[in-house]
Amino acid sequence: HLQCLQFVHTLMDQDVIGHQQTSSKYIQTALIAAYGRCHDLPRASAVFETVPVHDRCVVCINAMLKALVHNRRDEDALTFYDEHCVLHDNVSHFLAIKACKNLKKFERGQQIISRVDTLNCSVEFKIGLIAFYGECGDIERALNIFEHTQKNLHCLSVMMQALLRHRDYQAVLDLYSNHVHYIDENVNECHIYAIKACAHLNDIERGAQIHAHIEPQLRGPNAVNDCKVWLSVQNVLLYFYGKCQCIQDA
Repeated sequence: HLQCLQFVHTLMDQDVIGHQQTSSKYIQTALIAAYGRCHDLPRASAVFETVPVHDRCVVCINAMLKALVHNRRDEDALTFYDEHCVLHDNVSHFLAIKACKNLKKFERGQQIISRVDTLNCSVEFKIGLIAFYGECGDIERALNIFEHTQKNLHCLSVMMQALLRHRDYQAVLDLYSNHVHYIDENVNECHIYAIKACAHLNDIERGAQIHAHIEPQLRGPNAVNDCKVWLSVQNVLLYFYGKCQCIQDA
């Protein structure tokens, strides 16, 4: 994908596609975002520098900020966020909070959150807040935001991960059970977190039930084709059966 992107960009630079189109701030913003996703931060930065200062709108700023956070350049992301403080919106705040979470700069993250109307922000933003508070150990705030957030698979996954980090394993299982209708039939992180909680609680019966539920997707023609998910499930099952001393099942 990166090679294709570079090829198209080269055609733009050579004016094959048309100078007026390629010099557009919208095309440049799209290139910044694309290079960021492809982990080519130097080119993303180089394109950003070609955007005239008077053309650097909030969308362009957020594209560069997202590229920095996506590539775990969190300190640089916060510096960039501060340098462009007059062009912030909720997306900018969301990305800066994520950088604070990664750096464990919780006080700084709280300062940014104080600028946001958290009651009226997007579901994605609220999920980011759950992740932030879960990381900094403020599980009460994480749960409060969770209760006031429209539920989806991602929301449940992030809340379960926060509870696991807090070592509230029974709460992980309660969350899984109470919201199982949100968890689709495909193997996902919610199943993994629930099995991990069973391991910590030594709840062999519950863990085996969850395993039986997802087993058809681990083998045969209907097996999950995401290698990362498949390996994560196998690892957590080994951990579960090993911890519960069910060696033959492991």
